[in-house]
Amino acid sequence: MLRYPLFVLAWFLLILGPIVRSPLGSLGDVSVLSAAGYLLWSTIRGRRLDRSLLPYIALAVAIAFIAGVNSAFTLHAMNSGAVLPMLRPIKAVVELLGLYFAIRYLSREHVRELGARRAYEVLLLAAYLVLVVHAIIILLQFAYPTFRDFTYAVLLDFNVLEYNKTFRMPGLAGAGGAQLSAVQGLGFMIGVHLAVVTRRYLPFLVGNILLIASFVLTGRTGFVLVGLAIAYLATISIWREGRNAAHEWPRRRALGVVFALTCAFLVIRYVPRMYASFSESSTLSIAVERSFRTYLNYKESGQVTDETIGELNNMYAIPSTAGQLLVGDAVEYDNTGGVYSSDLGYVRQLFGYGIVGLALHIAFYCLMGWAISRPRVLAVMGTRNVAFGAWSLIAIFVLNYKESFFFSRMSYPISVIAIMGLSWLSQDGERVNPTSDMCASVPAGGPTCHA
Repeated sequence: MLRYPLFVLAWFLLILGPIVRSPLGSLGDVSVLSAAGYLLWSTIRGRRLDRSLLPYIALAVAIAFIAGVNSAFTLHAMNSGAVLPMLRPIKAVVELLGLYFAIRYLSREHVRELGARRAYEVLLLAAYLVLVVHAIIILLQFAYPTFRDFTYAVLLDFNVLEYNKTFRMPGLAGAGGAQLSAVQGLGFMIGVHLAVVTRRYLPFLVGNILLIASFVLTGRTGFVLVGLAIAYLATISIWREGRNAAHEWPRRRALGVVFALTCAFLVIRYVPRMYASFSESSTLSIAVERSFRTYLNYKESGQVTDETIGELNNMYAIPSTAGQLLVGDAVEYDNTGGVYSSDLGYVRQLFGYGIVGLALHIAFYCLMGWAISRPRVLAVMGTRNVAFGAWSLIAIFVLNYKESFFFSRMSYPISVIAIMGLSWLSQDGERVNPTSDMCASVPAGGPTCHA
């Protein structure tokens, strides 16, 4: 078994592997190359793919095929803007297969020693530590502009405006914004879940404070994940796990309500004061103003207004031709053709891949949801873990409204770990010991279950 620091390092490369400036351009994505390395090594070792992965491969190939066909018919096949939409689902398959082998083989000793449930939580902890370290990197970039500028110089150039560079830290993504903020927000959700299942609240409270600070300095989309984390907590408080836990939930709910109200009071009470104490031209003032703009506007005018939501509501568009509506035009995925202007993920996928391609994207993620909905997975992995996987899936569908989050860098491997990790580790748990994780089936007063 890998020592845990090496285990975390492996996931650091798979999740946050940056795109360093090189002749490969965006193809030099370290996370994808790491996944490809695991895939190649596993193939050499003669390890087999599970047949359950074939539908995912077929869907991704179909999406790439649609992008290739529509580019050929629109004479955009040689346009560089059409190449990346064709490669996007192929990269997703490479990552999926690489993550499959990484999860199955890097975690197998954890499954044998701890059981599938605990192995999943150890896997999530590794992902969480990776994102907390990333939060520290973001905070250091803000504290030390020289370090921030060095990061921009080393990573692939995403044409970030000079003005945005001062208050939107790039992390290892190469650019701040909704994508990076959401990645850190997913880390917040993982921290909430781990605090619940381990009952060790202080370490995850500290980690989540760092994560909140990081997505304040990158964008404010991370706050959407805070809301979803609260919804997840509400779900598991209703969906009780076993009669023994039923007596503990009222106290937990009370503590949760007190904690949530305390946080809300601190935000309401001190954010306006903190903002007022900053110089209007300071970078921290700009970052705080952008993150809490809706609330600050309400304090000043008494009206709830949000410019970003207003702009997003004006970004709905539909292709003007039947052909593009059906199968799209890959060159339009990144707005390179100038036909429309929209950040909405669903609109971009509709223009780039058409109704058929958008439906295939949705089917890919729905298939992930189906994989963890089986009674076997619920029995082996437990109610709370499966509920967390389900809310992680919901998060991607919600985030895809803001920007294109299907198959997105960094958030995609996290979602695969959180969702598909349940299915894959439950299979290993059954193979190692078919009964070790079936705690839910042990009657009160029966033998002790150590899963």
